[in-house]
Amino acid sequence: MTKWIVSIPTLREDPGERVPGVQLYVVEASHPRLARRAALDRAAGAPALRHRRGAALQVERLVIARWTGPDDGVSAPTPGLTG
Repeated sequence: MTKWIVSIPTLREDPGERVPGVQLYVVEASHPRLARRAALDRAAGAPALRHRRGAALQVERLVIARWTGPDDGVSAPTPGLTG
């Protein structure tokens, strides 16, 4: 399996302020399309929403690249996702 880093930009609207951010996931998948799906599944969960303080995902700006970092730190597989 290939490791991918998926970067999902976020935007939170505070009174009088727009707060941009990014949520990052390192996942293992056989194809970037599957890596995208795995990251979006994780980003849809309640813990991820709390982490980004309710910010909206800007899925249209999502970026996927091969992971070139250390071998540890990979998110656990998404249940039901086959490579």
